[in-house]
Amino acid sequence: MKDKGGKTGRLEETVADTDTSDCESMSDGSELSGTTPDGQDFDLYPPGLFKKFLTQTKGMKGLDLGTYFPDRLCFIRDCGIEADWEKEWEGQVLLSHNTTLSGGVGLLFSRGFTPSSLEVEHVWWDRGKVEMQLLCQQYTLNATQDTRRSIKDLEMEIVELEAIGSSTGDRGCIETLQSKKMALASLLDILFNRLSAARVNWQKSEALAVGRWTNGLPVLPQDLAWRRDGLKYLGVFIGDEETEKKNWLDTLEKVDGKIQKWKWLLPRMSYRGRTLVLNNLVASVLWHRLSCMEPPSGLLGQLQTRVLAFFWDGMLWVQQGVLYLPREEGGQGLIHLASRTAAFRIQFVQRFLTGPADLMWRDVARCVFRRVSNLWLDDALFLTDFKFAKLNGLPPFYQSVVKAWALFKVEKRTSSESLYWLLREPTVHGARLDVSAEAPPRLTAALWRTRTLLLQHVVAVAGPDLTGAEAVGSLLGIRSTQAAEGVLRLWRNRLSTIERRILEDYGQGTEPDSEDPFPEIRLVAHLRNLDGPLLRPAKTFSLVAVDKKTLYNDCVRVLNRRGLSNRNTSVWADRLGGDGARPCWRVLYKPPLKKRTGDLQWRILHGAVTLNALLSRMNAAVSDQCPFCSGRETVFHTYSECERLTVLFNVMKGVFNGFKETFSIRTFIFGAGYNSKAACNKWQLLNFICGEAKMAIYVSRKNKISKTGDSEAASVWRCNVRCRLTLEFGFYKMMNDLGKFQDIWCHKNVLCTVTEDLLHFAHPLVG
Repeated sequence: MKDKGGKTGRLEETVADTDTSDCESMSDGSELSGTTPDGQDFDLYPPGLFKKFLTQTKGMKGLDLGTYFPDRLCFIRDCGIEADWEKEWEGQVLLSHNTTLSGGVGLLFSRGFTPSSLEVEHVWWDRGKVEMQLLCQQYTLNATQDTRRSIKDLEMEIVELEAIGSSTGDRGCIETLQSKKMALASLLDILFNRLSAARVNWQKSEALAVGRWTNGLPVLPQDLAWRRDGLKYLGVFIGDEETEKKNWLDTLEKVDGKIQKWKWLLPRMSYRGRTLVLNNLVASVLWHRLSCMEPPSGLLGQLQTRVLAFFWDGMLWVQQGVLYLPREEGGQGLIHLASRTAAFRIQFVQRFLTGPADLMWRDVARCVFRRVSNLWLDDALFLTDFKFAKLNGLPPFYQSVVKAWALFKVEKRTSSESLYWLLREPTVHGARLDVSAEAPPRLTAALWRTRTLLLQHVVAVAGPDLTGAEAVGSLLGIRSTQAAEGVLRLWRNRLSTIERRILEDYGQGTEPDSEDPFPEIRLVAHLRNLDGPLLRPAKTFSLVAVDKKTLYNDCVRVLNRRGLSNRNTSVWADRLGGDGARPCWRVLYKPPLKKRTGDLQWRILHGAVTLNALLSRMNAAVSDQCPFCSGRETVFHTYSECERLTVLFNVMKGVFNGFKETFSIRTFIFGAGYNSKAACNKWQLLNFICGEAKMAIYVSRKNKISKTGDSEAASVWRCNVRCRLTLEFGFYKMMNDLGKFQDIWCHKNVLCTVTEDLLHFAHPLVG
């Protein structure tokens, strides 16, 4: 049987949907050998050609298959098949395959076959698909076994030739060795092509040699050569130090270019808009590299300076640590690059400890972590206190992992239910079983000297019940048996009742299971005794369940703890929040408030408003006096104490009374929170009214100083609200949805009413 060159198609076209669950036996195609004349060859035709034939001849009868297939196609009746064979295979597809590497599938039909048989007698087609899959499985198995044997033979020959060549230096032996290596590489290439139905483009491939190769580098196929410097893989340069520097070339220039594209729009952008641009369009281009590479020293600081300069437009009004906090905590959610990088490192540890069992890079990471402080610990390293960690000799990325982990404190567990991880409990570096603070002096030095760094090492000497004082004293160099017994007593006291029982079972032959999941680790932000409203509360979380947002926010607090410590949530906290009340940050930007109004309210709460009290410090020629009265113009005076606000506040009281609520300066400044959906519309409207009142105070002051426009706050407020209502009414009327307008704006008809598709303003907006 021979292969019909390029006509042999892929078997997947025929066997893709085959179910072999009901097959009784596997056919190896040997039936054909007894049914064909000696020397008779069969041409192999792919299923695609057969399907084309069926499509072109659909509905036609009396066809001669020889018209569509060459004459050398052998039919069953021409082969002298016995009657029982002829009956079994009459009208069915007969499959065959050869055992060469090229392979093939042959399709043989009886002369009684017609295209309509496919539509009527579908049973034979199902049977044919089953037979085809079985034969393909057998073919693949045979080919794989043959190839595997060839590979094994070549590997053995290469090992023997390497041994001979290294001892004798025979030139002929070395040349033979090179040819064998090339043959092995070629065979592996062929096997890959056959099994994956894909080909390697060697012209576009690169190979990087890492580490030392005692017996020389393996031979590569074709013109592929080993590189020692590095290469680019999945968008990241990896290799030596010079190659990895390419990851950060022109980073500052690229970020500057992205920021420059938005400069023209900056004066019209709200703080929220600026944050979105910086977080999603500028900083996001760094995430892929930062998640797997450590940036050069100082680069993140330079990038952060550019981020802040764009956000503040050159003027820093609020401590930058506040800007990085979430909006619901008084910040703007501006990205902090160092915190995001630290969160990436904690996520790396999270995946390392709790990820899938078949994580490919876990063994490599373990090799690196064993070098930390020369403890020779891998997973168990994260049960110690990292303030003792020494990072000498670690790659930069893993150094940053250890430093990021040190931003959190590991809450010590009280018990372990896994024998494997109980035996892996460290006895040094602040771990749960570190008793050096209570034990005799120099115990830690003795543990280090004897490498007794795990409970497993102690149990191996003292026994599962931890009572072998003499053996422990001999190991650690403790001459006093009583002192050695005291150390063992400290270790026993650290173990729970369950753990002691587990050790007893271990002594009776129970084997530890290395597949046990890593013990649950609970972390809390390490604030180093700093405190303040913006740092509270420091919540504890589980490493296995924590999400990336929580990790990032905690990293922000830790890395900016000095700027956030002992800082109030707002400059108004002492005046209005003596009982612990806080601003309702979330409502400041809630619709129907505009983003500009929300920005003003946020700035008022942080005292970031340009007033004469501030300007007089910057310029002695400017008086700190209020433009409307003789008082000192501070943020408190301007927005709550000035005499000119009496009229505006009286209007506010009337509006609140219409909603059956009481107006207060705290509600006016802090905003009003709400929990029920029933009160949502009312309080959103009241927060809108308060926000527009603050904007009216700001605009009227600006008009007073420039001596243009209306300087009466109440009048400006009425004008702004009427304009907004008119605009909204026109929109909803055009959309034929005035009912929606009434739901939002006509609550209890305090501000306006709608009658016969006409808008009527209520008394507070008319007076």
